[in-house]
Amino acid sequence: MVQADIIKLQNAVAINRDEAAYRQLFINFHQPLIKFGESIIQSEEAAEDIYSEVMIKIWLMEESLAKIENLKQYLYILIRNAAFNELKKQKKILFSSLDDLPEYYISTSSVEESFLKDEFDNKIKDAIKALPPKCGLVYRLIREDGFNYKQTSEILGISINTIEGHMTSAIKKISESLQKYLH
Repeated sequence: MVQADIIKLQNAVAINRDEAAYRQLFINFHQPLIKFGESIIQSEEAAEDIYSEVMIKIWLMEESLAKIENLKQYLYILIRNAAFNELKKQKKILFSSLDDLPEYYISTSSVEESFLKDEFDNKIKDAIKALPPKCGLVYRLIREDGFNYKQTSEILGISINTIEGHMTSAIKKISESLQKYLH
């Protein structure tokens, strides 16, 4: 969904209290935000709960929802904060920074040309999965979720230089792991 469509739905929810627009926002952001939340909290069920709570907050914002400049980024930040709060509450994982994030889970999807493409796609996914946690999280936010470096920096609460370092490292490591398949 493009930014203009998100803004249109966001305003319909904020100003007109349009339930159909809210449902559309809920469905649009469901899968990527659940995946993001699960990458932090390591539980799909907990990520679902967090997503539901965040989306209830969005509905309850009423007219102030219209003032949010980038709803997608705002939602990622809300999910991040709620997931970190849940981890602290559960005391399952004590962390003080992004360095302590658990490994990110990536699901692998799976006739001659199609088989080879699927196999190579799986090798790429394996290379991404093998990245260190912070590096993989930065890579996914930028390459899969479409955030720019500045937005990723704001979502994760780390500097743009750190984001650049993680992306450089991620691309280098992915390239190295795929080198033998490219010849």
